[in-house]
Amino acid sequence: MSADAVTGINLSCAYFAEVVAPIIAARFPKLRFAAGRLGAGSDVLGLDDETSRDHDWGLRLSLFVPNEVVELMTAELDAKLPRASDPVRVHW
Repeated sequence: MSADAVTGINLSCAYFAEVVAPIIAARFPKLRFAAGRLGAGSDVLGLDDETSRDHDWGLRLSLFVPNEVVELMTAELDAKLPRASDPVRVHW
């Protein structure tokens, strides 16, 4: 993979930091939660390359919150996250 290529982990980390985390902080400022990139595939392990982008590669993250805020969090993210058609500029 070329030095300037974006990895799946970098993409997911930047999206979380620049898009998801500010939404959570604004609505749930004291909430304890965890976020990560879980699943199978070379991008989870940081081993993705140009070939691995041809299947199941892309922006994903897992968010773990207490049971009592799952519905509120889902509603907040549904309302505030950009739609697939919206431009999202992520910086790394």
